[in-house]
Amino acid sequence: MHYLRGGHGPALILVHGFPEDWNEYQAVMPRLAQRFTVVAVDLPGIGRSEPARGGYEAANLAAQIHGLADALHLEKPYVVGHDLGGIVTYAYLRRFPDTLRGAMILDVPMPGIDGWDKAISGTWHIGFIQAPGGLAEKVVPGRQAAVLGWFLDFGKFTRQERKYYFRIYRAPQLHAAFEIYRAFPSDAEWNAAQTAPSTVPLVIAFGQKSPFVALLPTFLAGYRAKGMSHVERAEIPDASHYVLADNPDAVAELIEKRGGGGAPGPGSAKTKGEEAANQCSITWCSIHSLGMSSALTSIAPVCADGLRRLDPRCDRKPWLTPIMAAKSACVSRRRLRSALSRLEPARCPWSRPRAVPFPLGDRPYARRRSPHRQRLPELLRRHAKGSRSPLGIATSSSPVGVLMICGAFMVFCPTMADG
Repeated sequence: MHYLRGGHGPALILVHGFPEDWNEYQAVMPRLAQRFTVVAVDLPGIGRSEPARGGYEAANLAAQIHGLADALHLEKPYVVGHDLGGIVTYAYLRRFPDTLRGAMILDVPMPGIDGWDKAISGTWHIGFIQAPGGLAEKVVPGRQAAVLGWFLDFGKFTRQERKYYFRIYRAPQLHAAFEIYRAFPSDAEWNAAQTAPSTVPLVIAFGQKSPFVALLPTFLAGYRAKGMSHVERAEIPDASHYVLADNPDAVAELIEKRGGGGAPGPGSAKTKGEEAANQCSITWCSIHSLGMSSALTSIAPVCADGLRRLDPRCDRKPWLTPIMAAKSACVSRRRLRSALSRLEPARCPWSRPRAVPFPLGDRPYARRRSPHRQRLPELLRRHAKGSRSPLGIATSSSPVGVLMICGAFMVFCPTMADG
C-alpha cells in the first residue's frame, strides 16, 4: 500500500475519496504535521497502491489499512475518511474499535445506515458503475476528462489538479474504484449487522452546501441506532461535497480540535521557510518508506508547494516531478538548511533535518557554457593529442585532429592557408 508519512505527535491516518488519491489532503498535511504523525494512504488499487487482496468490500480495505498501521507501529490512530474513504473509515471503526482513539467521516452517507437509500436515490453514477458486464470499464477509459470532470465540477479544483486526477485514473485505477462502488450492497449488509455498542468518538461532518447536509439528523440517528454512543455532528462552511478542495483550513481546524493533537511544539514550523522544510521532511519519509522510484511523481506537489513558499519566483517553473523541482528550485541550499535546522531533530523515524531529499544548488538557473561557443583553441586542446606547436595549437596524428587543425588555419590564417 502506498502512503506518505511525516510530522510528529499522535497518529493520524487520512483516507481519500473518488476520484482522488492521497493528494486530496495535500493542502492540510503540512499544518497537521505540526501536531500529528500524518499518514496519507492510497486506497488499494488506486494511486500507487497494489490491487486489493480478497475483494473491495469496505471491511476488507479497512483490514489492509489496519495492517499498515500495525506495520508502522501507529499507536491508537485517529482515522479521517472522505467519500469512499469515509465508508472504509466506518468499517475500520467497527472491525478494530479498540485500536482507535476516534474517527471522522467527511461528507458521505453510509450504506446500511438510515438515510442511505434516500441519499443515493437521485444519483446516476452508482447505477451506471454497478451495471453488469463491466459497462463502466468499457466507457470511461479514454473519457476521463468528461466523466471524472463531472465529479470534480462540484469542488474548487484547479486546472492542474483536474489534469492530475485525469492522468492517474487509468484503466486499472478506474476498475479498483468501480469495484468499491460495486461492493456497496455487501457493505450495506455488513454495516446493518454491526449493532454492538461502541464508545469510540465519531464525528460526522458535511459541507454546508453539500447535497447530503439536509439528511444529517437522519444520519446521526442511524448511527446511534447501531450502537454508536459518542457521535457528534459538524458542518464545514463554504464547502460542498469536496470539503478539502473547497475549504481546507476549516477541515484542518476540525481535525485539530477532534483528533486529539496537542499544541505545536517549540520546533514546529511557523515561518514560511520552516513550513517548507516541514513539507520536505514529509517527502523524505515518503522516499525512504516507498523507494525513490515509486515516490518520484507522487511527492511532487508537496515538494513544489514547499519550495514556492520559500521563494515565490518558483512559480515561474513547471512542477511535474521532484527532479524538475530540484532543477528549477529558486532556493539556495543554505537557506533551506537554515530552515531545517530550526526543526526538531526528527520529524519521523527516517527524517533528518540536515538531509534534503534532493540536491539543491546555490545557482539553480546558472547555465553551462555551450561547448560550441568556446574558443577554438580550447576545443583543439580538448580533443587533439600530441605536443604543442609554436602557434599554441595542439597537433595530432588522428584524422579528426588534422581536420580541426586545417580548419583552424583556414579560419584564423586565411593568407597562410591560400599559400
